[in-house]
This record gives sequence, structure tokens and C-alpha cells, in this order.
Amino acid sequence: MQDAQRRAQEVVNQQKAIQSQVGNLPQQGAAGRDQQVGQINERKNALNSQLGELEKQLNQTAAQMRGQQREVGNKLREAADGIRNDQIKEKIEFTRGQLPGASSQNARDYEQSISSDLERMQNRLNQAAQAMGSATRQNAQTQALDRARNALRGLESLNERMQQTAEQGEQGQQGQQGQQGQQGSGQGQPGQQMTDGRSGQPNGGIQRGPSRMGGASGDARNVADHEET
Repeated sequence: MQDAQRRAQEVVNQQKAIQSQVGNLPQQGAAGRDQQVGQINERKNALNSQLGELEKQLNQTAAQMRGQQREVGNKLREAADGIRNDQIKEKIEFTRGQLPGASSQNARDYEQSISSDLERMQNRLNQAAQAMGSATRQNAQTQALDRARNALRGLESLNERMQQTAEQGEQGQQGQQGQQGQQGSGQGQPGQQMTDGRSGQPNGGIQRGPSRMGGASGDARNVADHEET
């Protein structure tokens, strides 16, 4: 696109130089006029060749852009069509033949018409460049937004994984604590049973001992009373 704009600017500048030179042509029959007309026609011939190359480039670029950026392609096609529809190349060729015998006013009018056509073509090309710039900025913004969304989704996914990991860790700790509690409870119950059995047996013997000793004391007193009688 920039190369096409550069070429279009060169064509416009070349035509302005030709227009200025035509406006300064001496009157018919003046010395040196024919030589100047010959120089102008050589420049017109080169200008037509440059314009034909530019038209070809615009058509090719428009065809490439239509599949990617339709608006840009349409603007480029308009610029290329303007060269053909305004018959710019034909006008340049016509003035080459008319310039030697044309009046100064007619010659200036012809050149002004060609300059206006070329500037209109250049404006269409600049509009295509602006459309491309807008599309490029929009694509860049869309890509930046997509990257931001992807980054946000990545953070959300990371947070979810961290949360899941934390929950799994808490569940594992609770499970280990429960198992340890069950094991401690199971080990404490047999010890209590053993303590109760051992303590029960001595306590039972002690309780029965005084009962037997009391019975023996009573029997002895009974025997002593009987002997005194």
C-alpha cells in the first residue's frame, strides 16, 4: 500500500511539473517553443507509462485484499477504475498530439483536467490506506482483547486448581486426624478393662476378709460365755 501511495504521489508531482511547463510555453512561432513542446511530450510519455504501472499494481493489490479486507479492496478497485473511467491515460496521449498546435489557453485547460483526475485517483488511494489502517488497528485491538480474555481464563483456571488442591489437603488432614482418634480410642478400651478386672479382684478379697474375721470373733465370744456358765 505504501509503495502504491508513493507511486501515486510521483505521478501527481510529475503532472504538476508538466502543467507548469505547459503554462510557460511561449506563443506559437516563438523561438524555442518546438523544443520545449518536445520535452513536454517526452515527460508525458513517461507519465503514461508510470500511470499504467500504477493501475496494474492497484488492480493486483485490490484482488489480494478482497479476500482479507473487503473495504480496502473496494477502495483500491475504485482508484484503479478511476484511472480507466476518467480516461486519464487517453487524455495524456491526446494532449501529446494536440500540444504543438494548441492555443495556450486550451493547453492549460487540458493539463488542469489531467491534474484534477490524478488528484482524485490519489484521494481514493489514500482512503483505501486509511481503511487499511482502521482495519489493522481494529485487528490489533481484537487480538489484545483476546489475549486479555485468555489471560483471565488462565488465572481463573489457576485459582480453581489452587482451591481444589487446598480442599483436598484439608480433607486429607481431617481423614488422618479421624484415623488417629479411632486408633487411640481402640487402644484405651482394653487398658480400662484390664484395670477394672485387676482392681475388682483385690477389692473383692478385702471386702470378704473382714466379714470372715468378724464371724470368727463372734464364735470365740460365744465359747467363752459357755465355759463361764
